[in-house]
Amino acid sequence: MEFYLNELSLQGQFPSLDGFYSTFSDLMRMRFVLRSVGKELYCSRKFEYMRVFADVSLREAVQRLSRDQQRVVLPWVRQNGPFWDDSRLHTEDDYIECLGHVVTGTGLAEAASIAEAGIMTSVVSASPSVWEVSPLIVRWRQDDHSDFENMIENYWTLNSLQSSLTREPTPLRTWDDLESECRKVCSQLTFSDDAFEPLHGHPFIPAAAKRILFLLKQLQDLKEPLNNTLM
Repeated sequence: MEFYLNELSLQGQFPSLDGFYSTFSDLMRMRFVLRSVGKELYCSRKFEYMRVFADVSLREAVQRLSRDQQRVVLPWVRQNGPFWDDSRLHTEDDYIECLGHVVTGTGLAEAASIAEAGIMTSVVSASPSVWEVSPLIVRWRQDDHSDFENMIENYWTLNSLQSSLTREPTPLRTWDDLESECRKVCSQLTFSDDAFEPLHGHPFIPAAAKRILFLLKQLQDLKEPLNNTLM
């Protein structure tokens, strides 16, 4: 399961900066819980420039916090991410909507696109907001009217997120874990005995492991129809 920040739930709806800080603290707690079990909360590189209160951006709001608080937040939104738009799956040409809003170019749209590709995803939303709905039904509008949709689980409280994590499979923690998972879920692909050997000379990077698994699943999806044609 991959988790994406639903930045649409932060749209300057707070009556004061204190209200925003309270909500943002809850989001940071949820991110901390995800990281404690080896997961990340993906966000957009544009996140720090979003308006969160009146004409105040997230970046400006964070700069008004103490130095210790800034050290926790700024590396996430400026440097470390991970940022889903560095290797995004959906494009600006896609027409994607949810709850009556066009969501193309957002973390929610990317989460739905990743889910369509076969990877389980969820989003984390701020509260209070109009996005306190789960699952979120995300729809693709097509020129030929062949619309389709995905249902994405949405978490806006710490308790609901923690409860969902207790049902999660064990996260990948080593390159051996990745090899085992790839061989199990990509049974249509043929791996040599030493296919994963080059990885063992490098530190394990969870985001890279997830990306490798994602790409191999896409390759398997391409191979399955070919196999059926040849049978």
